[in-house]
Amino acid sequence: MTGTAAIHYFAAVHNVVELAKNRDPLELTDMLKSFKALMIEAIEAEQGFFEGALGDQVIASWGGISSQTPSESALHACRAALKQIKSVAADPKLGPVGLRVAIGIAEDQEMSVALCRSSLAAESSILVSAGARALCSEALRFEELSPIKDAAGRSVRVFRPS
Repeated sequence: MTGTAAIHYFAAVHNVVELAKNRDPLELTDMLKSFKALMIEAIEAEQGFFEGALGDQVIASWGGISSQTPSESALHACRAALKQIKSVAADPKLGPVGLRVAIGIAEDQEMSVALCRSSLAAESSILVSAGARALCSEALRFEELSPIKDAAGRSVRVFRPS
């Protein structure tokens, strides 16, 4: 095995509460099932490991015990996220209702959750930590955004893949 570092991924629906207000519970459940299926499809297509889902949240990882290098893991995670944003927008059940996805990608799970939660304020659907961005080298383009604060109040550099 060449890789031991994992890249963690956390996704959620930004506006699930707003969507729930105007929908029948069965319709919302059907929407979230479609969302989860699209997320898993892209994760697996990019050689990721789907760890689980709860409601509107999806957790995945790349690397760890697989044979992927840390650079490959970060690149696959970013590619999956970009695919997912496009898939949700194009989906006939999800795109027209304005479902907004937030995705955080980082070297640790806590940071991936923080990035996901911060993406609304950053006006980006995908936020990538500086470490994960560096692992991608030049394989993808990134735009540096305004720093966010982590749980300890420290300033953290974040990037958006394009």
